[in-house]
Amino acid sequence: MAANTFNSDHGIRRGEALKNEGNNLHQQGKYRAAYIKYSEAIKEEPKNAVYYANRAASSLALKEQATNLDSKYSKAWGRLGAANAALGSWVQSIEAWKKALACLPVANSDCKENEKRMRLQFLEGLKKAESGQEEVENSAVKRAAEIVDQRVAEGKLSSEFGNGVEVMNLLKKQIAPDGRALSEFSNGLLRDLRAFHISQNDWSDKYNDQAKFEFSFHGGWHDVGTKGVKEQAQKRLMREGWHRTRPGLAITVRAWMMRGFISSFLHESTPAVEFHSRAVDILDWGSRLWYNVLKEDRGVIFEKTFIRGAKRSLINAIHQALMSNHDCSYTRDQLAELSRDLIADAEAHPPSPVAPVDVATFLSFWQYPKADALACLGWYHTRLGLEAEDADSASLEFNQAAKYYTQAGTTLPEDEETAHLYLRAAIEAHWFNNDPPVVYMPLAIKIMDSRSQMLEIWEHSAMSDARDSALSQVIAFALHLTEVLEKGTHSKNSVFKPCDTKELDKFAAANVIYLCSHPGTCSISSKYLFQIYLVTNRLTFESMKYNNSDKVV
Repeated sequence: MAANTFNSDHGIRRGEALKNEGNNLHQQGKYRAAYIKYSEAIKEEPKNAVYYANRAASSLALKEQATNLDSKYSKAWGRLGAANAALGSWVQSIEAWKKALACLPVANSDCKENEKRMRLQFLEGLKKAESGQEEVENSAVKRAAEIVDQRVAEGKLSSEFGNGVEVMNLLKKQIAPDGRALSEFSNGLLRDLRAFHISQNDWSDKYNDQAKFEFSFHGGWHDVGTKGVKEQAQKRLMREGWHRTRPGLAITVRAWMMRGFISSFLHESTPAVEFHSRAVDILDWGSRLWYNVLKEDRGVIFEKTFIRGAKRSLINAIHQALMSNHDCSYTRDQLAELSRDLIADAEAHPPSPVAPVDVATFLSFWQYPKADALACLGWYHTRLGLEAEDADSASLEFNQAAKYYTQAGTTLPEDEETAHLYLRAAIEAHWFNNDPPVVYMPLAIKIMDSRSQMLEIWEHSAMSDARDSALSQVIAFALHLTEVLEKGTHSKNSVFKPCDTKELDKFAAANVIYLCSHPGTCSISSKYLFQIYLVTNRLTFESMKYNNSDKVV
């Protein structure tokens, strides 16, 4: 038995080492070598889904290299289509299969047998990719609608996915002639950017045509920056009044925001920050200049809720740019300042009891902006902790990070996937802070306890692979730790951390114990959850408190 345990642990450690080597090679652009390392890791630990996903990513990169070298090479496009399909990237897979077919000679009686076989193979791949995309869209929308209806009927807060369903459907339709499409799109995406996807190859052409039409229809300002818009808007207001100025400002701001949303969707952080920053600049300026003008005159874009949603989009774009090390006009300190301001604004201006808002609006324009801002502060302090020069300074930063991430996670509904990721980030901060299990296990329990609710809606979301990998690590670690503590050989004040944290763990406690845990299937029974409660002295989530010094007690 002991020998089997040793072999298993050795396989896990060896697999992790090979995975890390593969990661380094992939980052250096050595995709074939990385593919080999991931394959070796799979041999050591064949049930680890992360290794398969990493290998698929290297495979995808190899296929992309081949198409870049020869854009007319049909086999390369076919392999790229298959690689994207393996990763569940159906839109990219569809595009690659179509390009593979376009590279083949025109089908006729003179076609060679191998060309006929390839055409059949490519058509079959295209059909499967289109079916996969349709299945994801339909299942997500249907599941969201059913669960949202159920939660509302039960009087529970539910996440915002259902509000994006209409936007998803709008994107599939013809260009609207009433000049309100950008308004509908931007309103929906302010609520939840995850509603955005491109399911038609000609979507961008349709969108550009619609944007041009609406700019002309409403009198928006082309090719001028924020300074030009401010000057021209005031001149138009004096000449033509609000009935012409209001729609011009609205379409200009909304078009910038849409450019920001589209850039974020395409993972182009630098332009996303630029366009969201322009929108927020005009919104702040106009709300100050026309603070005493009626909403009916100046427009809804200068309302606090709209501005709060726009600022949420901005801080998220900045956060993405800084995390990706892309060019960004904002610093980390500026992101932290913007986040604090957003939190203060949401808390200082709660919904009016005179005109109460519905649950969806409350979530979209109060809770979600506040939670994302708290998470940005959590990330900010985590980075400072990792860069600290001494253990005491690092501990102060990690403690702050854990506090903000915990607040972010508990601000959102339990069925929200980002709530789970924020709690997971809080646990990681506790690990780096050398905190004992008694401090962070309640967070792990909360993740496990509400995971099934979250998956009812978000099982097939765009971030599902990365999310499930991150959460599986925490769950596997919690289960492994529970088994270790049950043996009674360690104090509950001992410091335990996952093996993956070791590389960044500059200020590890002298008595730290690193656990290499296998994610497995992560199915948690209620009986096992109860065991975890017992092992952690029946701790409940509410037992985590923060005193005035912001230290966990």
